[in-house]
Amino acid sequence: YGLVGSEMCKETAANWGVEERRFGFPDANIIEEYLPTIIELAQWAHAKWAAGKRVNIRCQAGLNRSGLVTALTLMISGLSADEAIDTLRTKRSSYALCNGEYEHWLLTEADAYIAQSSLRKSA
Repeated sequence: YGLVGSEMCKETAANWGVEERRFGFPDANIIEEYLPTIIELAQWAHAKWAAGKRVNIRCQAGLNRSGLVTALTLMISGLSADEAIDTLRTKRSSYALCNGEYEHWLLTEADAYIAQSSLRKSA
């Protein structure tokens, strides 16, 4: 299980003006009950990013769980799933979203979750 969000180096976080959101979920199949929280993380990240804040979305390897949340954030901003995945693979790593289950979900189901949540920005 990995954490999505920023992680401080010390056990007791200093007040450095860093706002953190954490949610551990496995780098495996999509777990339906986790989707509302994953979507919420992407919505939060998008709101901060759209407000001009720097946003760090991370997980243990920086490829799949963080890739899922980052792709959703990009899709909320108006990119298609293909564009979001291509952006991640260009900017982060060609191995980003190497979890085929996550990639398939983004390509086939994520738009419905975004539309249902009325999160997508008008292009």
